[in-house]
Amino acid sequence: MTTPSVSTAYVTTGPTTPFVRGPTGFDCDSDSAREYEYRTTPAGSSVSVTLCFQATSYPGNRKLVSYKADADGVLYGNLPFSSEVTSYTRQRARNFQLPQSDLAAFDKQLWSGRLENLKIGVYAAVIGAVALSLFALVMGWIVRGFAGIPMRRDTRPGAS
Repeated sequence: MTTPSVSTAYVTTGPTTPFVRGPTGFDCDSDSAREYEYRTTPAGSSVSVTLCFQATSYPGNRKLVSYKADADGVLYGNLPFSSEVTSYTRQRARNFQLPQSDLAAFDKQLWSGRLENLKIGVYAAVIGAVALSLFALVMGWIVRGFAGIPMRRDTRPGAS
């Protein structure tokens, strides 16, 4: 059994665009930058968040991560592991807040994970009890056979 947890991804394409929740199973491409954060909902659910800073096309057929926009709206980009991009992604990750609209969904996902773990535990207990009963039955049959005690009796015939 695993500890139930909620994992999600949020995506942005630049410093002026907000984060948008990615679809289930979303993964950043290799040209993009990532930051990993943990947040807790007001109900106490732990959420593992992947923040994806998607790379966009720049002149020269290059895909770069946008990290700065000037007053005219011109975007500056660089490779995902450059110092400018790393500084930008860390700062945005520190300021990231889970949207209120997603909090209830995360709590619901956590509870369904807990119920799934409970179901697995009940199945394991039932299977364990059946296996133990079968083991005791087989061992009793073997021991009774060697001791010469017939089935449904506690003693050998002729013993007092």
